[in-house]
Amino acid sequence: MMALMCKARDLGYPADYLVRSQHNRVLPNGGKLWEQVMGQTPLGRIRFLLPAGRGRKSRTVE
Repeated sequence: MMALMCKARDLGYPADYLVRSQHNRVLPNGGKLWEQVMGQTPLGRIRFLLPAGRGRKSRTVE
């Protein structure tokens, strides 16, 4: 996934991604994913209704 995101950036076609991670992965340049992400200024926020499913109730997420 990281290679695809880097290639898109290098070609001048960056895209927005939502990346979910259960583990704090090591990045290609060293460092850890969660520290890198949390150290950035948010570009914005999105709020939407997550529908009910698989035993969970619907809820608003941000």
